[in-house]
Amino acid sequence: MDDEERSEHYAQPIPVEPSRFAQYRVRESATDIADVALTFMDVSDLNAAPDPVASILADVAAAWRRATTPLAASAAVTVAVRSRSTWGADPGILRAAPRYSPWKKAIVHHTVTTNSYSDAAAQLRSIYYYHSVTRRWGDIGYTYLVDKWGNVWQGRAGGEDSVGAHASGWNTGTMGVSTLGDFSSARPTATMTDSVAKLIAAKLGARRIQPMGADTFTHHEQTRTGAWVPVTSKVPNVLGHRDAVDKVGARGAATACPGTRLYALLETVRRTAQALISGTTWAAAPAVKPVPAAAGEQLGVKWVSDKTPWGLGAVPVTVPLTIKNTGQLPWIQGLVNVAYHWYDDRGKLAVWDGARTPLPADIAPGKEARLEVRVLPPPRTGRFKLVYDLVWEGQWWFSSLDEETLVRRVTRR
Repeated sequence: MDDEERSEHYAQPIPVEPSRFAQYRVRESATDIADVALTFMDVSDLNAAPDPVASILADVAAAWRRATTPLAASAAVTVAVRSRSTWGADPGILRAAPRYSPWKKAIVHHTVTTNSYSDAAAQLRSIYYYHSVTRRWGDIGYTYLVDKWGNVWQGRAGGEDSVGAHASGWNTGTMGVSTLGDFSSARPTATMTDSVAKLIAAKLGARRIQPMGADTFTHHEQTRTGAWVPVTSKVPNVLGHRDAVDKVGARGAATACPGTRLYALLETVRRTAQALISGTTWAAAPAVKPVPAAAGEQLGVKWVSDKTPWGLGAVPVTVPLTIKNTGQLPWIQGLVNVAYHWYDDRGKLAVWDGARTPLPADIAPGKEARLEVRVLPPPRTGRFKLVYDLVWEGQWWFSSLDEETLVRRVTRR
């Protein structure tokens, strides 16, 4: 985590066993290092929370209630949020006065801290100190945090529509939802992602914002001179931190957040949140086995042929497309669909969730399918990249499992 304006570089908080001394090493660098500092944060104080044992038991009990309660749809989704006092936020290190701007987007993060915690409140206190004091942000950067048991905690002070410090150039008008842990290679618990979806449904739904949508939004990007300029575009209403571009000409933010494994599940989070708002739930396909954890090794696609036009107007077109199932699992009609993504000529996402085209029938391994794919044009004129993809509804985009996509250059007239 870096602060380029101050030429400062920070490591994430590292949990350690009780110790008396700390040792560090600075490896050879191409630039001069003016100062190195270690910050120690003792978050184990039993008085920091009302009753740490009771708090842990409450975490487990809440997780059990969620696990044993059906995911019911509701026109008005509500979610229980644990207050700052519950996790022991020290008012003495709160230095930032709340600012407000209506939330229009949700940006998903991970804290890049340990996954083996037993006390979520202690983890929050360490992040709070790190953000407020060490990073000098004056408060915790995230609006909300979700632990592995699915508990939702208030992060930044100020409540609804408060402006956080979680995504450079995107803080105004967004809420930052961070998962507690590191999901670069570890998969988040289903309880955690369900709670993230429910939180997003509650907050965006109350503002009549569709989690599956992509509405116009103005953020800011930094030029090479250091100036910040406004950029208005259509971006997903729920996006990962890595999608929040903050440098002019960049293809993405300079981060892998929220981690590869969580990022692959964002589409599921969007759909779950949308289902909660819409008052619908996913209908299970009959006699279909669930996608196994090793789905990436058993799914495969070959894009055989297509007749994508080089230019598009303002009306949808139908594109003949032939694909082949090169994996080990059958593609079930109604569960696997053809879709697409639009990127502009700078590589910025314009439309993520393109229109679905269903399969004509179940497609067995080794078999081909011929489809007429309905493609809606991108939202504005210019040069674009059209990326055809397959989606296993409620589970995976094939591209998230490193499966092949079909890319075509198209000009919108």
